[in-house]
Amino acid sequence: MNPVTLKILIVEDTATDAEIIQRLLKRTETSYEFEVVADRPSYINAIENFKPDVILSDNALPQFSASEALKLLQQIDSNIPFILVTGTVSEEFAAGIIKAGADDYLLKDRLTRLPVAIEAAIKQKKADREKQEAIEQLKQSEEKYREIVENITDIICTHDLNGKILSTNPAARQNLGYEISELEEMNIRDLLVPAYNVEFDNYIALIRQNGHANGAMRVQTKTGEERIWEYHNTLSSSRSGIKTIMGFAQDATERIKAERMLSQNEKRFRALVENNEGIISMLDKNMKTIFRSASAFRITGWSNEEFEKIDTSDYVHPDDLEKVTETFALTVDKPGIPFPLMLRAMHKEGYYICLEGVVNNLLHEKAVNGIITNLRDVTERINTEAKILKANRLYAFISQVNQMIVRASDTSTIFEEACKIAIDFGKFKMAWIG
Repeated sequence: MNPVTLKILIVEDTATDAEIIQRLLKRTETSYEFEVVADRPSYINAIENFKPDVILSDNALPQFSASEALKLLQQIDSNIPFILVTGTVSEEFAAGIIKAGADDYLLKDRLTRLPVAIEAAIKQKKADREKQEAIEQLKQSEEKYREIVENITDIICTHDLNGKILSTNPAARQNLGYEISELEEMNIRDLLVPAYNVEFDNYIALIRQNGHANGAMRVQTKTGEERIWEYHNTLSSSRSGIKTIMGFAQDATERIKAERMLSQNEKRFRALVENNEGIISMLDKNMKTIFRSASAFRITGWSNEEFEKIDTSDYVHPDDLEKVTETFALTVDKPGIPFPLMLRAMHKEGYYICLEGVVNNLLHEKAVNGIITNLRDVTERINTEAKILKANRLYAFISQVNQMIVRASDTSTIFEEACKIAIDFGKFKMAWIG
């Protein structure tokens, strides 16, 4: 367990959304402290007094926006990671706010990546601070500067305001596949993917205005392979007044591909779950439901909000309650082993339905951290089996009665034997002839 408590400032005007974020983060092994604000004065006060480690901001508040929040943060303390968490946002806006200095953005219906995003943003800010300190030290010692530049694994490149490449470190040359002599004859524009070439003028304008710029660029290697660089560049001036741009970048190609694949897999998984004919649910260690598939409403009639208010004893048939309790106890004691489960559950309309499936304790799996149930509605099958059984009993009863009538010698025997057969073969509770 990490003993460090991270302070999270949530800029959100919807209480339920803020609560969802807090519940999600509390399920991780990291300790968190939260503060929620929804207006400009409270936001500034929280930055100065609460001193957050990370800021999670919604996009559009009644009198406040994520863009304004980011600008204020950069004026007060640019070392605090800023992550946009919003319900919906265009790709243009997302790219714009990342370009403006946000560390990441997530959609509210894709929050599973939030703990990882927070960790990555903190690490990135730490790395940024370390890089900035390194730059200051490099200015004091040219020899130390050259030693670090030649050995650092990050991509380093300097260029003038027209884009002419002035210097590169070995990591940059290795990533691009060019020799130093080739790069010194090239312009940054020559490395950019054609579709992104037009963005160079905007980049220069931004760095002239702010003295720094960060974002992502797509470059082409000597062999034509496309790579994605995440850069953090600063404008510097020599003693003679010549302005140059010091660029630090990391090759984020593989990470971004992995994130896209993860997002695609999440969409596929969600589609499978939402279109499953059975009820897939996830419970936490306290047996509280934290997820129910959309099919649950169709099968039981209970919405998620209504289901949360139902006591187990009112939902599960009294005759099945002890069996269900025992099964869940076994599941808790033996994680990773699926246990069969069958129960009768109360439908919202007041009748019982039969559910059959398995329950599996996956609390030990960090990626899951829950108890999974997968139940399907077998009411129709159970009712059909009951009708067939009843019909078989009646058939057996009639068959035995017919045989007995042939054998019996008097009416009294017929009546007595018929009642006995009704109980033994027909499974009637009682029988009489009057």
